[in-house]
Amino acid sequence: MPGEGGRGKNRRGEASNPVSDQGYAVSRYQRLVNCGNPRCLKCLNGPSHGPYLYERYRDSEGKVHTVYRGRVMEGE
Repeated sequence: MPGEGGRGKNRRGEASNPVSDQGYAVSRYQRLVNCGNPRCLKCLNGPSHGPYLYERYRDSEGKVHTVYRGRVMEGE
């Protein structure tokens, strides 16, 4: 079962999601973050900081974990 990914498969029969060490599917997503500084012009006037790449997965107990994976570079 490890290495198969989530339940869904793409057209080539490959797993659509990577797998964590425990065998659960890992979903990757991008997020814009608000820094919380009341003087930050970027947060007040436009989109917040980012985008940043995160991964979300469940552990063996079913608890959801989110891991920061870094800043998304231009063109990704």
